Amino acid sequence: EALLDAEASTFPLISGTLGRALFVSLYSNKSSVQKLLKTSYTEFLQAIRFHEKTMGELPVIFADMLAFAEAMSQDNYVASGSVAFQRRLRLNLLKYIRRPDAVLFDSMKVIHRKWLALSRSKELSQEELADFRSFAGILASICGVLLSVDDVENSSSQYKDWQKYVTIEMNYFINKQCQWLNNPDLLTRENSKDILSVELHPLAFKLLFSNLKPRMVGLEAIELSEAKNDLNFVLLEQIITIIRTIINRDDYGKNLIMFSLDILNFIDQLIEIVNKISHGSSKFYKAVIHMSKMFRSLEVNEANLGIAGHYLIKNRWLGLVTNWFNLTLVKDYDFENLSKPHREMDLKRRDVDILYIDTLIESSKALSFLTKDVPLEVPASVSEEELKRSKSVVFGN
Repeated sequence: EALLDAEASTFPLISGTLGRALFVSLYSNKSSVQKLLKTSYTEFLQAIRFHEKTMGELPVIFADMLAFAEAMSQDNYVASGSVAFQRRLRLNLLKYIRRPDAVLFDSMKVIHRKWLALSRSKELSQEELADFRSFAGILASICGVLLSVDDVENSSSQYKDWQKYVTIEMNYFINKQCQWLNNPDLLTRENSKDILSVELHPLAFKLLFSNLKPRMVGLEAIELSEAKNDLNFVLLEQIITIIRTIINRDDYGKNLIMFSLDILNFIDQLIEIVNKISHGSSKFYKAVIHMSKMFRSLEVNEANLGIAGHYLIKNRWLGLVTNWFNLTLVKDYDFENLSKPHREMDLKRRDVDILYIDTLIESSKALSFLTKDVPLEVPASVSEEELKRSKSVVFGN
């Protein structure tokens, strides 16, 4: 009995200290540290299982810790390199960490302070850049859990205080990522796009959408076809890609309905911005390609978005995409030039024709989704015989 009392009193202290130390160390990109982390999580898992075997059922607060420790101890991505390890880590965080606790909050505070310090530095070494990226990925993957205090039974004032702190700090974090979406540095903007689209916890989407809206409004008053606005056009491409990736994600299923209106409003805004671009500009067709891919991606989660049978919305999009399709269908293509060897080809004309062809292909794919299961109508008929003939012609085609 004394041993059981000792186990009950010491395990929370040991697990809390060890859990914080391991979690804060996850950002490291050094293979030697990552190997030690895998070994440490294996030992940590054994300690949790021993406690479970000794004391009986684990408290709910340890359920996520157990699942995450097991995933990290069994992971073989350490051998694949630090980049693969970090990617797998962020997937594990999104998959297994579901409840806020003191270990998670304290670790998040430490990681956030480190990220903030590096974000304010003017020059970073290669190691600091790698750490900066890892800090951001971990913050993005766990922030939504600490925003979900309402999901915790008997939420205490401590949890509410955590939520306020996390909301303020993560709003700043997400705002900075939105600002960097069209950063002149390619790596910076691509990292921000991946953080916001692939790695961000779904429960933080509300903060994401609120920070993306001002950036969208800024695009509405800009002539994107002008060369001086190239970075603003990059921002448009990045936003479309973020929305498309969010629609394609499969880690929140039916919960996507919570963000359905936000996503549909963003699509409407994006349509307006794209249609304002000069149709004589190559940027218009590049934007159409991105938008067509986004419409095509809706098929994956249309039921979860609540638009599976919403033909009023689909018909509006159908008319729009049909117009885009027709714009490229009637172009005068130089197929003879496209069939020539590379040395003899007019490269400028080739690039234009390929852009039109890509637009045609992507818009046709979007049309195939938008016309799927759409009810067909036949012209009004004055007799049953005429109706049958009309049906055979229309549906036969």
